[in-house]
Amino acid sequence: MIKKTREIIESIYSALICWNLFLKKEYKFGFKNLLKRLKLILKGFNSQRKIPYDFNKWKYKDYISDMEYHKLAFINRPYNKLLNNKLIFSNYFSYFFIVPENYCVIKNNTIVNVNRNMPVNSFYDFQKVLETGIKFIGKPLYGLSGSGVFMIRFSEGNYYVNNNRYDITEFQRIIFSLNDYLITEFIEQGDFTKTIYPYSTNTIRIITMVDPDTLLPFIPLATLRFGTSKSAPVDNFAQGGIYSYINIQNGELSQVFSSEGNEFNAFSAHPETKELIEGKIVPGWENISRQIINAAKLNALLLKIVGWDIIITNNGFVVIEGNSGPDTTIQWTEYPMAKNPHVIRFLHSNKIR
Repeated sequence: MIKKTREIIESIYSALICWNLFLKKEYKFGFKNLLKRLKLILKGFNSQRKIPYDFNKWKYKDYISDMEYHKLAFINRPYNKLLNNKLIFSNYFSYFFIVPENYCVIKNNTIVNVNRNMPVNSFYDFQKVLETGIKFIGKPLYGLSGSGVFMIRFSEGNYYVNNNRYDITEFQRIIFSLNDYLITEFIEQGDFTKTIYPYSTNTIRIITMVDPDTLLPFIPLATLRFGTSKSAPVDNFAQGGIYSYINIQNGELSQVFSSEGNEFNAFSAHPETKELIEGKIVPGWENISRQIINAAKLNALLLKIVGWDIIITNNGFVVIEGNSGPDTTIQWTEYPMAKNPHVIRFLHSNKIR
């Protein structure tokens, strides 16, 4: 009885949060045309979004709707903590594949060491590690969409946060102004993605879902994201980045897509560096997808859906984080995810649709 009551309360709580997120976005970006707006809202879609869907070509049900996207963020509970907290993620998944090395957490003006081999217990330790030539990435423990992520490095007596130079006093002030931040190893991307755009770390996003009947994971969608001058040093689309779809079978890249206001554009090459993207093959794709599927399989009873973020290196790949509510709006006009019967079964089984 207590368990059932708790489940009902959690269900109501989740529904309220989903509607709150949905309506907040609608209030901020929605159409002024009330009839058009209501039609889309009643079908679970925000009337305006950064990435458009083609409802003339596809049915509404062919897409994972915006409301369903919000609901998906809750289906991993209570194990979503394995993904939502970046420190927990790297500690747990280091048993399955290579993850960045963590150094410390900064919380309430205090540096807390999380590294066995090179302890960082103070700002002095922080300095000394930087001065060895190691680069850091600072990111919120619970951050989303690349917000608040920056690179820290030391060069020729100066400290740099991204490309901004600071003296020791200014730098110390910045570090101690952080709260709930993880300081982790900077992963150098490989030549493949670096050649296409060298000013951001360009990452793969693989979405895995677990089949409700077989408990075997599958990949419904994967993209390779690239930064631009707007988003650098991150590649997130929400910050102005661009992306290309990955053919799940062979790792071939599609055209690259970008958004400017309400305009959505497609290119064969990176719009700034002019490096060709379309038709290229992601190096080591078979190995990457196999290891990700294996990790998802071994955690199938805990995590039903994951968005894995991956950096391709010259020696393989590094998984930098996982997302419990991976962005499904990247379905765009040609890739409606709910056309896949495995995805439909997943949605129905988990009471998303």
